Amino acid sequence: MAKRAGPSDKARTAGAGKPAVAPRATSPRRRQPQPGANRRALWALLTRSLPGAPDDEVELALMFFLQQLELLANAGRFVWSGPLGQDRSRGLTIFEARDEAQARDTVAGFSPIQRRVWEVEFLAPWEVDLQERGG
Repeated sequence: MAKRAGPSDKARTAGAGKPAVAPRATSPRRRQPQPGANRRALWALLTRSLPGAPDDEVELALMFFLQQLELLANAGRFVWSGPLGQDRSRGLTIFEARDEAQARDTVAGFSPIQRRVWEVEFLAPWEVDLQERGG
């Protein structure tokens, strides 16, 4: 009588005869996005921008901010934002550009304090990756 294959036998023979697939290499310059990290980063920026505001008002501002970014992302625009004035913890300024070159030209005209910008990349319409870029 033949022995039935158990779970360990199935695992050994599941890939038999199939070529091995190497895992896709990730760029060392780019970190993998973490679920919710972008929302937490935006929440932190907005709470500093709206000191003393109740959580529901901050949540409303966050939803509006994400909605505006989604509209611009769907239009294929690069969006950059940076701090207003010398107090980096208060407020953001957002501008759009046709492409990255135009965005860099705009940033080049900023004052040294404004030149330390946050690059906003669109990983998905609902997720924005904020990455500090030195000036």
